[in-house]
Amino acid sequence: MIDKLRSMAVFARVAEAGSFRRAAERLGLSASVVSHHITHLENQLGAQLLYRSTRHVSLTDQGECFYQSCRTMLAAAETALDSLQHGQQNMVGKLWVLAPAPFSSGPFIADVAEFCERHPGVTLRLDFDDGPHNLVQEGIDVAIRFGAQENSTLVTRTLFELRPQLYAAPSYLEKFGRIEDLEALQSAQWICQDATLDIVLTGPDGVEVRLEPQARITVNNAVAQHELALAGIGVAQLPSIMVDPDVQAGRLVELVPDWQFAKLSCCAIYPTRAAPQALSRCFVDFIYEKMQAVTTQQKTSK
Repeated sequence: MIDKLRSMAVFARVAEAGSFRRAAERLGLSASVVSHHITHLENQLGAQLLYRSTRHVSLTDQGECFYQSCRTMLAAAETALDSLQHGQQNMVGKLWVLAPAPFSSGPFIADVAEFCERHPGVTLRLDFDDGPHNLVQEGIDVAIRFGAQENSTLVTRTLFELRPQLYAAPSYLEKFGRIEDLEALQSAQWICQDATLDIVLTGPDGVEVRLEPQARITVNNAVAQHELALAGIGVAQLPSIMVDPDVQAGRLVELVPDWQFAKLSCCAIYPTRAAPQALSRCFVDFIYEKMQAVTTQQKTSK
């Protein structure tokens, strides 16, 4: 029975990683040992669980059903282990965190430093990247992301909400003219994270207007947008928490303030079987408390 349970755990890792090699790396085993576990399990069950190719594996219909059962079993076991580890408050292990590029400076860095001080047994990898990632296949433990997250295999916790706005530098407005209405906004030069931008703004009377401006420059993160906006290249959609100091100092100007975007959620997400799950939860709980404190302070000061 113990051998079969071990093989079921290995199978679940292979199903999540999508390859024997990636699963082997996360389990600390050789690819041949992982393959042996899967073959042995299939022989015992008399069923093919995986379709195999040279670089990738995928679940058969029977494998999909069996994976859900394995996942439930492992989740129950990890919950028991996590509760014990949580109670000891002695966090040890490796944690890979992915965060948006704007978080690479400011309060978030101080929060991470404090987390490391509190948990000296944790080894942290921190990447700042706004691009899409598959947390399960890549082995990322926690990701902080803006916008709705629709993935049933991930745990999602909303950290805070913000309302992005449009900004441009005084030098851009002096060169190309002031932007006081949506017509001028539509024809402006834009700094975007997509080649085309489809935005919806709500006016003071509740009317929604859709704009489809074309990008003058396309970048892959908000930090670059911010720097290019400061350089007077064009209009950028940015979170207020990122640019408030620039607005107060006169380096950026908020455009058409009567027109607003919908609120945008900032969420922490991690796989249901993040390893170790307790460490992921501990980090998310810590960051949540820190961000809630900042959000409350900002509301009070306004």
